[in-house]
Amino acid sequence: MDKLREEGLLVGLLRLRVFRPLPADELVNALQHLKVVGVLDRAACPGSRGGPLFTDLKAAFYDAFSQGKVKPQTKIVSFLYGLGGREFRPDPV
Repeated sequence: MDKLREEGLLVGLLRLRVFRPLPADELVNALQHLKVVGVLDRAACPGSRGGPLFTDLKAAFYDAFSQGKVKPQTKIVSFLYGLGGREFRPDPV
């Protein structure tokens, strides 16, 4: 994050400490003002379009949108890392 901020990019990090039960409303409230959200998942779900956190976050945003709580302005992008126990290094990113 620090390196990207030094380059002038507006970036941030939200680290999720608890996955279940997913704090869906809190996540949507914290992220709804952003243009793009990248979700880093460390697990793959065969047959799905992304990792488990990505799919749950997309569902939370869809629920909030369908209830009229948020506007459809946030793009959510899935990234998988560390599969097979590999370490994550920021160099390839």
